[in-house]
Amino acid sequence: MTLSDFTQWITSTSGAITSAIVMSTTLYGIIHVKIIKPAQKWLAKVNDLCNELKPNGGSSLRDAIDRIELSLERHNLKMLSLQDFQDLCLYECAPDGSCTYASKALCELFGLSHNDMLGNGWLGGIDEKYRIAAFHHWKECVDQKVPYNNSYIVKNRKTGDHINVITMAKPIIDSRNQISSYLGIVQVTKNE
Repeated sequence: MTLSDFTQWITSTSGAITSAIVMSTTLYGIIHVKIIKPAQKWLAKVNDLCNELKPNGGSSLRDAIDRIELSLERHNLKMLSLQDFQDLCLYECAPDGSCTYASKALCELFGLSHNDMLGNGWLGGIDEKYRIAAFHHWKECVDQKVPYNNSYIVKNRKTGDHINVITMAKPIIDSRNQISSYLGIVQVTKNE
């Protein structure tokens, strides 16, 4: 093969070589995005989990279970302690506003069963004119990590009575500086 033959061959095949390079680069990009990156993310999660569960590199599985059991025991003791104050309108809510505990007196004030008070059911006991504003104010207080203080009218679902109330709730901040819940009380100010 002469130099001119070689130059002619290179010139005639350079388009095919360029196409092959572009195709292989594109194929590599697709493989990287669709397979390699998700696999790397998954492996990172597995490594994080392994580090969390191995002794001396995080905590053992037994330690994690012990922490959960201790947390549940504390929660149960707190709920049992609150039963001593059943004549007070006490509640506990998660940061999202869902009720996790309502005293018997609070359920009676709202005219709702304990199960109906849980979650966002408590909102059904607030007069429609105040419901949205009460919930928005809740969200603002959670965002700012400040106590929730508000007044609104409760419409008792059993009797239909309208009752003016004030409520005060304090955020419970955990060790990660996050709100774990709000503990609060509702007081009747006057009936309409």
